[in-house]
Amino acid sequence: METVQLTLVALVFAGLVHVAEETRGGFIPWFEEFTGFQISVTEDIVVNVLFLLELQIGVFVSDTYPVFSLGAVGFVFINFWFHVVGVVKLRKYSPGLVTATLLYLPLSLAAYYLMLTNGDVTLLGLGYSGIISLVLYFGGTYGIHALYVQRS
Repeated sequence: METVQLTLVALVFAGLVHVAEETRGGFIPWFEEFTGFQISVTEDIVVNVLFLLELQIGVFVSDTYPVFSLGAVGFVFINFWFHVVGVVKLRKYSPGLVTATLLYLPLSLAAYYLMLTNGDVTLLGLGYSGIISLVLYFGGTYGIHALYVQRS
């Protein structure tokens, strides 16, 4: 398996560890305090399952659709910053911060570096992957919340 795919696989496992840290650390109350959105355990599970699925798809399509794969990597990179901004705003620990810092940040930066230097994506592809990242992150996280609120 090539280095890019190994990095993407590592991100899948990092995602599992990250979700465990969030779950054990009380992420839902922290998220609600930080964002002002009320979320249920069901919403949190759906978001996390879709997120982990996106990362897995990113591994499987990395040879044919590397821009999508990098978009999934961008989801992780955005999530790192979400935790950092939350810590700064609330001035308290964010469940998920440790794994976001120790796993998400270095692995996502490695994936960006490898995919750009290998020529898997161009700078234009990097831009497209950024759009995909934003759609996956905000569309998934807040889109699911919006759908859930409408059904309640």
